[in-house]
Amino acid sequence: MRETYAPILLRRKAARIRKETGNARLHTKVVLSSSYTIIFVAIARPLKLLVLIPIVMSLLLYVTYAFGFIFILFTPFPSVFEAQYGFSTAVSELACLGLGIDFLVGLGAFTAANNWQRKHWDAKGGWTPEKHLIPMIIFSPFTAIGFFWYSWSSAKRTHWIVPIIANFFIAIGALFTLLPTPLYLVDAFGAGAAASALAANLILQLLCSAFITLAGPPLYAHLGLGWGNSLLGFLCINFIPAPVLIYRNGA
Repeated sequence: MRETYAPILLRRKAARIRKETGNARLHTKVVLSSSYTIIFVAIARPLKLLVLIPIVMSLLLYVTYAFGFIFILFTPFPSVFEAQYGFSTAVSELACLGLGIDFLVGLGAFTAANNWQRKHWDAKGGWTPEKHLIPMIIFSPFTAIGFFWYSWSSAKRTHWIVPIIANFFIAIGALFTLLPTPLYLVDAFGAGAAASALAANLILQLLCSAFITLAGPPLYAHLGLGWGNSLLGFLCINFIPAPVLIYRNGA
């Protein structure tokens, strides 16, 4: 890929002109930091954004919880259909295929909605980074609804298609929570700090995915499918106001 960072391009241009003219005094006004400074800033700035900027912390905590709850959902997923519906191991794994299809449908829907939204607000002249949060505000309740639906439909052994449909709501809500976040961070923080904001997002998500799944087995062992997944639904409800508050006060 071609280099696009302006200070690097200017430094290369100055080096080329020095070589062509033989004038060693030609330099750019841009002073590039040392490698140690760049590494320190790359590590410190994401942590600084997490700790000192409430908007980043609240939004990323919400996204991280939604991301982690999907991992918890996968923990007993095949065994649910084996124990509750008598599926074989091979057939129970196909239930995961349904969730994968849900994510693909949600991805296509989000792409279409995001493109339409951007064109709509560009035409009206009122585009702001917070507009990325509108789909999150609309669809984030779907995750909580899906968890409640899935928890009690599977616990009460309704027809197997019912918890599969509930997973569609979980997938849609999770995707419309996860995908707008990097778009908002890039537009809100600009070229100077967007990479650090995205790094902060990844730090929380990856740490969460590594450790929160450990809570899955004891959660379902003590609370069962009904109240175990309902607890995740209640936690999702607690974070629903976060994108609303950021949309109203973020700018």
